[in-house]
Amino acid sequence: MGRKSIDFQPYKRQVTAWFNNGLTIKEIIQEFEIKYQWKPAERTFKRTLQEWGLQKQKRVRENGTISEELKEEIQILFFQFNSTDQNICDKLQQKGFNISRRQLQETRLHMGLKRRTTTPEEKQEQINDIRAALEKEFSESGRLGELGRRYIHENVVDEQGKFFPRFVRMLLPFVSQILTYLREALFKIYQEFFPAAVHRRTFQARRKKGEFIVYGPNQVWSIDGHDKLSRWGIHMYGGIDGYSRYMTWYHVGWYGSTAISTLIQYLRVVRKLGYVPRVIRADRGKEVPLLSGAHWTLVRAAYNNEDGSPVEFGDCFYYGRSMDNTRIEQWWGQLQKSCLGLLQSLFERMEFHRLWVIHDLASEIALLAVYMPIVRKEVDIFVTRWNKHYIRPQRDRANSVRGRPWENYFTPNPDFVSQWGIVVDNELLTDIEALFEDDDIDQYLPEATFIWCEEFLTNVGLDRTKEDDHDWPYVEAYNQLRTAIQIELDNGNPQGFSLAPTPPAGGLAEVHDRLARIRGFPAQGELENAVRGGDIHREGPDEVLNFSNAAQDVDEGENSESDPEG
Repeated sequence: MGRKSIDFQPYKRQVTAWFNNGLTIKEIIQEFEIKYQWKPAERTFKRTLQEWGLQKQKRVRENGTISEELKEEIQILFFQFNSTDQNICDKLQQKGFNISRRQLQETRLHMGLKRRTTTPEEKQEQINDIRAALEKEFSESGRLGELGRRYIHENVVDEQGKFFPRFVRMLLPFVSQILTYLREALFKIYQEFFPAAVHRRTFQARRKKGEFIVYGPNQVWSIDGHDKLSRWGIHMYGGIDGYSRYMTWYHVGWYGSTAISTLIQYLRVVRKLGYVPRVIRADRGKEVPLLSGAHWTLVRAAYNNEDGSPVEFGDCFYYGRSMDNTRIEQWWGQLQKSCLGLLQSLFERMEFHRLWVIHDLASEIALLAVYMPIVRKEVDIFVTRWNKHYIRPQRDRANSVRGRPWENYFTPNPDFVSQWGIVVDNELLTDIEALFEDDDIDQYLPEATFIWCEEFLTNVGLDRTKEDDHDWPYVEAYNQLRTAIQIELDNGNPQGFSLAPTPPAGGLAEVHDRLARIRGFPAQGELENAVRGGDIHREGPDEVLNFSNAAQDVDEGENSESDPEG
């Protein structure tokens, strides 16, 4: 049985009285425990007060000066998310600061946070300053070679501000200078280093593209895997919101594209968000059946059609060709050009020179031990940058959504856009999760093998946070580890080296039988029949998705904390 959500509604009048009398949240919880003989969790209690609109106004100024709390919030939004003044103002007001946009602009300028320069002298000084700093960055980091005009600016900001927000005040003088660099100046130097990439991106921009029309966040999620690194044991899977283009989830792992793994990934993101999308779009990969069944189950438990009939499979899960699943396919293409292409090229060269041999245990363990954390970090950096980058308006596309993905997903304009997410049945979700609580999809090496490899790499001086040989990054440490593992294997494998176990391919029927005992989960035959009717037939990538049900606002439940900073 799942954990029941707490209903504070019967206590609202008393809690409101305590709040209006000036008691702090901790004092209210103490009074609550004394009066009602039980103590609510502080985090849950804070969320309840926020839902009731009980939030104390925070001070903008203290003793005539700008409050330190306000300064820190402005710095985080300005540096980490590169938000506009209006978005910063909206977020500050949501957090209890009584501040107008004009006050924010005055405060920001007083803090020395400028967005642009004006005089020719300042512009030339910027060009001279950044050239020396970026020459080293461009020459060492091939990852920048496929970034566009806007991404290159945000990449430099992110690289210099990677310790935000913890050290944001300490780094403020340096990062403030970096942030004021003109995008045009950065791109001018970028063109000198990567002329072929500029030409290639210009050619791609001229291609005729279709139009993907979705009416709000969580109306459609596009999900799919990425197999460019699967030959070397690194699998990726993810999902993107069709409206905002916000990456709702991504996973990099040893068996990331199996049916059990993708199901667990889906359950994780649903638990984090507290709701499910109206429709999921996928191809007919072997990794999809369990996920599609879970999604259908959660949707059917949440609502029926307008005529009272249960939701059919084809109403909430669309199958189609992978090439027509444009949102996620385009995103994987951007990721491949940004960072994965370099890693794929490295692995291919390693295999060509027989530094890595397929089905060779020492090679496979060493590559995962050295490069899996690097791949995960690269993907994490790209996702963070993607979710906060600005999407420009597009000519001849009236339905194109402009803005930053995380803002369009979490805080769309309620006057024009509805939230299509369906609040999840927490009890049902918990029952499904319980079947897989012992499955660790993040593990890529057995614990003993992982610890031995990490200790060895530490002893040989591997530091993944530092730049290494640009052509053969970290290969020296990889070769040393591979040789050491091979010696142990030749001596009878006393350390018990092995790869992490993968779910048995023939065990899906047994897993489905267990799932079918969950309330509302379709039997295997029922799901198979429903899947046959779940196809969508399109002439091309263009789509217009229409639903008979009106958009449903998401009522944030106990597990619906939508924190884009996470």
